[in-house]
Amino acid sequence: MTKKEFEYFFREEVMPLIFMQENRWQTKWECPDGPLRREEWNNMVDMYIQEGLVPERAGDWVHPRWLETMKPSRHFWRLYGEAIST
Repeated sequence: MTKKEFEYFFREEVMPLIFMQENRWQTKWECPDGPLRREEWNNMVDMYIQEGLVPERAGDWVHPRWLETMKPSRHFWRLYGEAIST
């Protein structure tokens, strides 16, 4: 898996889970939890290296710029909005 593929996977599969966690802790999306996001990125990279899904050099990948500022999309709210509000 390349970094670009990993970023796509992380954005599509992991970020919705992070959004849900952030929503449990906050009432608004004004302040993304940067440490939570960075730690999850690092944990996923480490796990994928151990599983052999990304190369060893993936440990040197820097966080993508969008990680700190990404907000939930309308698509996210359509998929998960009811689950979050309950």
